Amino acid sequence: MDLFRLARYSGCALLLLLMVSCDVFAILFAPLDPESTLDEIERRVRLRNDTRAVFTYDEYRELMQELAGEHYMVLPMDSFRITFDTTRIVVGMRHDIDCHPFNALEMADIENSFGMQSTYYILHSAEYYWTASEGPFVRFAVMDTIYRQLAEKAGEIGVHNNLIEMMTRYDIEPLSFQLEEIEYYAALDIPIYGSAAHGSEDVTELGLSNRMIYADFSEYGTFDYRGKTYEYGRYSLGEFGFQYEALAIDYDKFISDSGGRWSISGVNDQSHDGSLGVAIQALQSFEPGDRVQILTHPVWWGRE
Repeated sequence: MDLFRLARYSGCALLLLLMVSCDVFAILFAPLDPESTLDEIERRVRLRNDTRAVFTYDEYRELMQELAGEHYMVLPMDSFRITFDTTRIVVGMRHDIDCHPFNALEMADIENSFGMQSTYYILHSAEYYWTASEGPFVRFAVMDTIYRQLAEKAGEIGVHNNLIEMMTRYDIEPLSFQLEEIEYYAALDIPIYGSAAHGSEDVTELGLSNRMIYADFSEYGTFDYRGKTYEYGRYSLGEFGFQYEALAIDYDKFISDSGGRWSISGVNDQSHDGSLGVAIQALQSFEPGDRVQILTHPVWWGRE
């Protein structure tokens, strides 16, 4: 069995790999070459992340089956923000891709089988997205195919905003960087309407959040990091090229699988087990006219 399959089917794969050879580990996780093939990138992503799944695709089908009920209306986020209906529960379905675009494609296929579409936010600081091994920023051109496929299946692609971390780690100028990002997606025939802030630990440790990059959500401010001063709250969401920020869209309820555990906003009961049943029970308790955001992270899905 090769290392890719071992990682996919064994939760001990990475530990075994380390025990076998630290040199092999270093080779596998050294920066990817700009000319890496799609297979090489997928192999890397799956080796790192497949064993993290806590929910199965059968469970995702169970969630889709619930949402297929006629009393729900499931929409991508850009449509959700302008759609109100007092006769149905209006659901904005979103996915923060983070580290696993390949699971995202599989989840989009499941949604399509139920006639649904949603929004997938691509993380521009992720390993699959780019490499700094040659120059400051080189995108993996082979990933263009994945983004196009995802846009076709999902209905909407958005940006998973990690601009504050990108500023401090790679010394980018955030406004010009993001505007160039939108041009990049436009060249792939993928329109970009909105962003969703990434919950970066590095940014949190600075006492900030990625939403604070926009003047809409923060007063102008600066912070120092490793001898350099950085700005936030200087330019508006619109100046960055976006029409919305996901959490700023009007909603009543929020359901999320963050951390691999389902939770419901406004519910402080920690006695539940965080299983999918928690999310489905919450959905069944909502009333027509309620506006609900559902957030998943593809890395938590796929376990058989």
